[in-house]
Amino acid sequence: TTDGTPDDDLPTIETEKKTILTKSLSQLRKSATMINVTEQCIELPQSLPFSTIVYGKNYDPNDREKDIENIKNFESIETEAIRIIRLIFDKYIFVGSEMELNLSHRLRRRCLDKLSYVEQMDDIELEHMFDKCCGSLLKLMQDSYLRFKATPGFNEYEAKLKKKIIQ
Repeated sequence: TTDGTPDDDLPTIETEKKTILTKSLSQLRKSATMINVTEQCIELPQSLPFSTIVYGKNYDPNDREKDIENIKNFESIETEAIRIIRLIFDKYIFVGSEMELNLSHRLRRRCLDKLSYVEQMDDIELEHMFDKCCGSLLKLMQDSYLRFKATPGFNEYEAKLKKKIIQ
């Protein structure tokens, strides 16, 4: 680049926030359904199953005592977090993985770079390991939803739903 920094250098958090907010504001003007993934949360349905990678196969959200006992058996929270991160990479991030996510080459490479030093990360870095992946996937889904929303099929569905509500 002209300023002497390599192209692969990551932008600062403040630069990223400004870029995202600027884009989000311009997109918000276009549609009220836009999601600013840095500031808004997505509410998932209660019926959504819990991750077996994170919670284990026999997890019962109503059995707090068993959950607390399992946590006590961890070697350390950091070790458990790293184990979970590695399993998530195996299932979703690595090219050719079982349920490979649609991530850009650049984002996937950054994730793999982070994985190479995951053992040296602090709690905060471990906690936010997949933030950019989540944001990227939400953006991808949002774009698809907006395209779908512009189709005649969606308009027909919406009209039928409105009639049903009025009745």
